[in-house]
Amino acid sequence: MTVGLRLGIKGDDTFVRYLREYPKVARKAGKLAINDTIRRGRRMLKQEILQQVNLPPSYLNQTRLTENYANETNLTGSIVGRRRPTSLARFGAEQLYQPNKTRPGRKKAGVSLKVKGRREVIPRAFLIDLKSGSKDGGNVGLAIRLPNGEKPKRRFRAKPLYKSRDTNVWLLYGPSVNQVMSSEKKGPSLVSKMQKPLNSYLNREFRRQFGRLYGG
Repeated sequence: MTVGLRLGIKGDDTFVRYLREYPKVARKAGKLAINDTIRRGRRMLKQEILQQVNLPPSYLNQTRLTENYANETNLTGSIVGRRRPTSLARFGAEQLYQPNKTRPGRKKAGVSLKVKGRREVIPRAFLIDLKSGSKDGGNVGLAIRLPNGEKPKRRFRAKPLYKSRDTNVWLLYGPSVNQVMSSEKKGPSLVSKMQKPLNSYLNREFRRQFGRLYGG
């Protein structure tokens, strides 16, 4: 299920009266207020998400954090995070190396990730070029090779790199944008925390827009 931040003009007494007495002005004011709140909410959500997970700001583009705007017929709008898992290669991944004892040069020694301000090493992991790109939208993935029959830890949301069921190479993923928005592991979700202040802003903005349009 996709969880998003949904905003709309509630049917309170003030709005119902404005809509009945001044329908054109009220609907236009409602559309403008909702859409301004959606833009404001997306900026706030983006900041909060980037504080929780170490993603580059450019990752949260219009395909991963989508704005759905209101119109004068449908006075609702929403901000929806993409459901596809995020490749762990996106989390500041750095390939680690160590001296090769059997031949000259170095060999891969896991991958270092930056998660929530600190570095974490995944032993046996390595960065891999994906010829056709991944569903995550990138051409570099983070993979791990395990003994046959062994599977990665559940927190990695792993997927087999190859179609064969006997594969021992797995691509590793972190939470989707939608999961970051809706997670309640450490208290109220981002969606829950932002709903009240954005609704308050929406109501103020509706009254401001109505006054401006009616007075003009």
